[in-house]
Parts: sequence; C-alpha cells; structure tokens
Amino acid sequence: MKPFVTREICGTEKGYRKHKNSGEHKCQPCKDAHNVYRRATYKPELNKKYVDKYREKNVWPLQEKRRREKEEKKAQKKAEIEARKEARRLSGIAYRADREAKKIAHAKKLADNAKKRKEEREAIERRKIEAENARNAKKEAKLAKIEAENAKKTAKLAEKTQKALEKAKKREILNNQHGIAVGDYDRCKKNNGVACDPCKAIAAKYVRDKFKNDPKYKAKEKEWYKKNPHKRPPKSKGRAIKNGGNHAYYTRQQIFDRDGYDCYLCGDPTDLTAPHVQGQPGWETYPHIEHVIPLAKGGDDTLGNVKIAHAKCNIDKGVKIFEIRTA
Repeated sequence: MKPFVTREICGTEKGYRKHKNSGEHKCQPCKDAHNVYRRATYKPELNKKYVDKYREKNVWPLQEKRRREKEEKKAQKKAEIEARKEARRLSGIAYRADREAKKIAHAKKLADNAKKRKEEREAIERRKIEAENARNAKKEAKLAKIEAENAKKTAKLAEKTQKALEKAKKREILNNQHGIAVGDYDRCKKNNGVACDPCKAIAAKYVRDKFKNDPKYKAKEKEWYKKNPHKRPPKSKGRAIKNGGNHAYYTRQQIFDRDGYDCYLCGDPTDLTAPHVQGQPGWETYPHIEHVIPLAKGGDDTLGNVKIAHAKCNIDKGVKIFEIRTA
C-alpha cells in the first residue's frame, strides 16, 4: 500500500474516499472524519434489512454446505473405521496362519540344526582323533630322529676327541722341538714371545738358502706383491695415518746427521755393515729407525719422532714408551 499524501481535503469524508480509491494509507484526520460520517448516517432498520438479505444469500447456504460436508466426512470416517476393522480381522487371520507356518518351519529348522550340529561334533571328534594320532606319529618320528642324531653326535664327538688328543700330543711334541724345521721359529715365537737362538738360526739359514739357490726370488717377490698389493706389509706412513698420527718425509741420513750413529736406547754404536736379516750372525747391531712414541699408540711418522736404535733394541722395546737419554 502506498503511503498517504496530505491534501487540502484531508479531514473530510471526501479526503477519506480519495485515500481509499488511490490505495493509500489513511491519515488520522480522514479516519476521524469518516467515523463521524458513519455515526451521522447510521440507520438501524436499513442495516438490519441488508444483514438479513446478506445472511440469506451467503451465510445460510454456507452453513448448510458445511453441515453436509461434516455428515459426509463422518460417514466416510465411519466407513474407513469399518474397513480398518475388517482389514485387521483379515490381517489377524493371515498373521495366525503365518505364525503357525513359521512355527512349523522353525521346528523343522531346529531339527535340521540339531542334526547338523551332531554331525559337526562327530566330524570334530574324528578330526581330533586323527590329529592326535598324527602328532603321536610325528613325536615318535622326532624322537627316533633325535636318538639317531645323538648317536651320530656321540660318534662324532668321540672321533673329534680322539683327533684332539692326537693333535695335542703332536702339538706337545712340536712345542718341545727347537731348531729342527723352519716352522719352529714361528711356533717358538708365538709360545714364548721371543724365538730362541736355534729357531732363529734355522729361520735365517732357510732365508739365506732361498736367496742363494733361487736368484730370481726377489723378482718373484716383487711380482707377487704387485699382484697382491693388499698383502704388502704396511709402511710407516700408512700405519701412522691409520692410528691417527701425522706423516712427513725424511731420510735415514738426516737422522744420522742430527743424532749420530749411536743407539739412543743403550748408547752403543750401530754397525752399518751388519746383516739386516734377523737370525743372521751380527744382525743385532744393524741400525733401525725407531719411533719414540710407537705408531700403534698414535705416534707421528716425522723426523721429530724417530731415532737410531739397534735392531735388537728396537724389537725388544716393542710398543713401550721410553724416555730419551740426554748426554
């Protein structure tokens, strides 16, 4: 609805009708004027005539229509109730018949299930008996196998014990043998820490004879080390680096120029003409380059950590650390 518009005729019946015909909101002065007009023009007799005519034309037919609709609705509801009652009666009959059929089917199913469970129990019992028989047979076979293995182990242990006794007897004989075969040197050194003189002599003789009888020994040795570099005796540089030490190039002449030709451990002079092969006569005085702090204990392979020492003094010292003698 449009908002009202204030006009000069507002506050009169004409202004009220103008608002109504224009579809506008009525202003309050126009409403008050309209109420005054209605009270002034009200005629009860004429109004009653119009009311009776309206009721006869509109209200009474509507009431009759509503009454008929109500009766029809009531009859329809009654019919629906009767239909539902009949449907419930028929449904009850069908339900009872279905329940009886279900009871029969259930009884049959129970009988079948009981029969099936009985068959399953019998099958389980059969399987248990078969499994027990199989386990017993397996245990018997396992026991027989264990007995055979024990017998085999006993025989093997007896044989091994006999061999060990023979080996121990042979080892005892070899441990008491010195200076007869080349292998006596390694065995004597392993058992006593230092090989005895007869074992050293036989080892030195073996080396001398090998060099003497086979002049190509050195060439073969070099060729073998070339083919097997991983088996070459480790040099001082590699041993120092492996144990965490440092390396710097030096020569033996630099050590002679610095310290002279005397052994720093015992103070006696070294012999440059002595044989350098261990076991040969006079090998003990040959000059060795000796590391003051051993490479095995992290010593450096540098000029500051090396001294001249007798071959025997160097070997006897091993990996011990001695104080350096000062003049």
